[in-house]
Amino acid sequence: MSRSSGRKGYTQATAGSPAGLSAVAAFSHALLASKLDVPGLCRLLHDHAVRLVDASSSWVGLCDAERRQATPILTTGGAEIPDGLLAWLSQARSPLLVRDAEREELPFPLAAQGARFRSALFVPLQAAGSLIGLFAVESLAPCAYSGEDLHTLVALANLTAMAIQHARSLEAEQRRARQLATVGEVSRRVAAIVGMDRLFSGVVSLIRDTFGYYDVQLFTIDPASGQVVFRASTNPVLQQRGVAVARGQGLIGWVAESGQQAVVDDVTTDPRYRLLEGLEKTRSEAVVPLKIEERLVGILDVQSDRPAAFGEEDLFVLRTLADQVAIAIEDNRLYRAEKARRQLADTLREIASALSSTLELRPVLDLVLSQLQRVIHCDAAAILEWDDGHFCIAAGRGESYAAPDRCLTAAEDLELRQLVARPAPRVFQGPTAGSPACLAVPLLVKQRLIGALILERNGEPRGYSDEETAVVSTFANQAAVAIENAHLYEAEQRRARELATIAEVSQRVASILDLDELFVQVVELVRKEFGYYHVSLFTVEPGHGVPTFRASTSPFIQKRGLPIQPGKGIISWVASHGEALLANDVTAEPRYQPDEALPDTRAELAVPLRVEGRTVGVLDIQSDRPGAFTPEDLFITQTLADQVAVAVENARLYAAQQEQAWISTALLQVSELAGRTRDLDEILATLVRLAPMLGGVDRCSVFLWDRERACYVAAQAYGLPEELRQRFAGLSLAPGEFPLLDQVRATGAPALAQDAAASDLLPPHFAQAFGVASALALPLRAQDEVLGVMLVDHVGQPHEFSPARIALLEGIANQAALAIENIRLYRESLENARTAQELQVARQIQASLLPEACPQPAGWSIAATSRPARQVGGDFYDFVTLSKHRLGLVIADVSDKGVPAALFMALSRSVMRAVAAEGRSPAATLSRVNDLLLADSRSGMFVTMFYGILDTRDGRLVYGLGGHNPPYWSHHTTGELRRLALRGIALGVVEHPSFEEGQVLLEPGDSLVLYTDGVTETLNEDEHEFGEERLQQAIRAAGPCPAHALAEAINRSVQAFAGSAPQHDDYTLVVVARDAI
Repeated sequence: MSRSSGRKGYTQATAGSPAGLSAVAAFSHALLASKLDVPGLCRLLHDHAVRLVDASSSWVGLCDAERRQATPILTTGGAEIPDGLLAWLSQARSPLLVRDAEREELPFPLAAQGARFRSALFVPLQAAGSLIGLFAVESLAPCAYSGEDLHTLVALANLTAMAIQHARSLEAEQRRARQLATVGEVSRRVAAIVGMDRLFSGVVSLIRDTFGYYDVQLFTIDPASGQVVFRASTNPVLQQRGVAVARGQGLIGWVAESGQQAVVDDVTTDPRYRLLEGLEKTRSEAVVPLKIEERLVGILDVQSDRPAAFGEEDLFVLRTLADQVAIAIEDNRLYRAEKARRQLADTLREIASALSSTLELRPVLDLVLSQLQRVIHCDAAAILEWDDGHFCIAAGRGESYAAPDRCLTAAEDLELRQLVARPAPRVFQGPTAGSPACLAVPLLVKQRLIGALILERNGEPRGYSDEETAVVSTFANQAAVAIENAHLYEAEQRRARELATIAEVSQRVASILDLDELFVQVVELVRKEFGYYHVSLFTVEPGHGVPTFRASTSPFIQKRGLPIQPGKGIISWVASHGEALLANDVTAEPRYQPDEALPDTRAELAVPLRVEGRTVGVLDIQSDRPGAFTPEDLFITQTLADQVAVAVENARLYAAQQEQAWISTALLQVSELAGRTRDLDEILATLVRLAPMLGGVDRCSVFLWDRERACYVAAQAYGLPEELRQRFAGLSLAPGEFPLLDQVRATGAPALAQDAAASDLLPPHFAQAFGVASALALPLRAQDEVLGVMLVDHVGQPHEFSPARIALLEGIANQAALAIENIRLYRESLENARTAQELQVARQIQASLLPEACPQPAGWSIAATSRPARQVGGDFYDFVTLSKHRLGLVIADVSDKGVPAALFMALSRSVMRAVAAEGRSPAATLSRVNDLLLADSRSGMFVTMFYGILDTRDGRLVYGLGGHNPPYWSHHTTGELRRLALRGIALGVVEHPSFEEGQVLLEPGDSLVLYTDGVTETLNEDEHEFGEERLQQAIRAAGPCPAHALAEAINRSVQAFAGSAPQHDDYTLVVVARDAI
């Protein structure tokens, strides 16, 4: 198998190739040069193997022949050996090459999930015929290893196995030598240990007999209290009576305090010496501390009846003996402590196993108390739980805590609260005088206080040793975990049951689409499944905010109802805030509203029913137990409420869908009716009959607004008796007589008089005469105009109009308004068609009054353009032939537009032609026309006019102006553009006005431009006027040209300026041009 050349020089390494032999040799040298322990040899094997083959996923481990299992020493890439491999290797004792695990049958079984590799090498580590380990490399690729790879790794594995065997032998020899050296030392110590009491008496006797001292005493130091404890003396009296020694008193007490030896050659001269009865002959004394690593464990006291009896050699021997005695004492103590620890460890393991045998809380608490006796003797014990800022007894044993009604005293609670600030074991006095000391140990789970373990022992006023406290603390840690697990298990079991209940309730209510039935089923199911005292349900309508009672588990309340006052009570608060409220003591909750039907309520929990962040209702639960609800109950109830909210919303949507379908069908019928007829009375008569049937009201009437009379007129009514129907038919209501109708007209929105008798919107005489109890007025509105009002009402008792009913009636009113508007538009369209036809005729007549064509005298050209702003207009022009060479030129503009202007224009033209035919001068003609118009017209209209007489032979033009726009004379020879302005007022305004008269000579190439103000006042998109200046520019730009060319140039300039802006005034242009020579 080819490997990368980057692996420290090893490439194409196989057992039979030179490279493979070189790799084996290099590994041998590495083994010889290393002084590695067994793990180090395993790592060395792996480091060399990774240079030869793909060992990114590998496993090296050692085998335990007795247990038939392997312990991994080094793994990479998450490698794991198959379960059956070790058993197979133990028998086969041969390596294994797996080329493709998916195609080969392996000699050992695999786990259910199959092999985690495609190819692998499994090589045993064998030495002296024993299987001592296993080396495996695995790959996810097939055929990743060859037979030569296997042979190379076998060679490395064999060398490694021998090295491991040698390392193990060396370790064993070294350990054996150390043990032999220790045996000699320990044997001398152990030889004197036959029990502590015999050790103490034997030591003092041995020293006295060997060295002939007067008296020898032995003391030990209590590890817990530090006090000096008498153990043995060679004096029979003292041995029987004992010796009491206080720290710091006497030579022995001084040594106990200082930890130093004390040698007194003459006891009579040392103030520390204390004479003991029975040792009157003492003259010198040596007190030697017994120490283990500077820790004082005892004191050896030697007294002589000779002064200065202790020399350096004696002290050396005593110190050596003291060391031996100290070691013997410590060994004995350690032996006892180790034995106790082993017993304690075994006990704690058994206790842990016992505590883990159940997850039920009560059995766990009983087990904790029963197993506590195994680790420490106590006469009474209790398990306390930390809950809501107080300790309470969860379980107890013994006279002090077993009573079921036993509660902690205030003093006990105060003492135990110290565990909160400092969670460490503490000892305190019991609740009564003379009570034994109590030991309280905190129960901690991840540094969180969940309770305490408290115990007491009779006759133990001195308290508890550190060792005992440590043992109880260890036990408490195990107990805390067991109790916490039981609590968690209990909580999970409870939550599982509650969630299962929620799922069942949700499933059952999800199929109920009738709202009333749904509300009743929800409260009954919640009460039944959770066992609450009372359950009620309220809904909150959009935009209303006040909860509406829907269902209760109390038959009395279900019948009576449970009205909610806005802003008062728990339910109203939850509805307005959209948050849950838990009151475990309703007497302390100011928002609680008591109900005489629920006298036993002690706790209340109200949660909102929410859908997409919107509160649609409130689920209220009450209990007859104070403190009945926990945060867990709140979570469960809110989860249930969310499910109920979805069910309520689904039922609402279903009901709304059914309602909408019914409304749509009803409105469709109304719409079809409105589309079948154009008779307003027939439509209204049908609508007032349909509204009570579809809208659930008693009567319906329609009042239409009469624009001309500015009042409401009764149009149609249904549901009235004959005498009231006749009275209704004559109703005419002016503004202020019926405020309900006035409000609808003013706002364009429905107006409601829920109680007609108490409302100021209905006239009292109307309500009494027509027997109205409740009334709703709806606008008949088309666009922004109120065409009338549809009035529906109930008789007898006041009724509530639901939003759905109002919506339906609004739809009927809208259809009625649409029908009225359509009929009005239809009538208007007929009128417009007739008017349009009349205007077309008028346009034809007016067009016939204008010249069919412009005259074209010899040497002259004349062109004209006239476009009314509407179908007919007030502009006109005319040519009056006065003689063979004299031509009258007329252009005029009536003061209005449309039909009135067209009629006045016809009058003005007729008068003008008649007067001009008489041959008068222009000024006289204008004056005469003015008089005739004033005499015949009472419309208040007037006309501006230009009248000129052109002599076509010499080009002389005599003209006059009656308030009209002065024409332009373009003089070809000089290039001058002259405005022919004269004084003169519009015709038809005043009597006997004076008109000036002017005269010009039009030479060849000259032109005359006559126009109305529709030319110069043409507007563009920006509402700017074309103006005189642009007209002058257009004339100049055209230059000398025939009349039609100049007219077209002016028209083009005006049109280009106006763009897409609409024409707003009549437009008339007349151009007269004299041909150039």
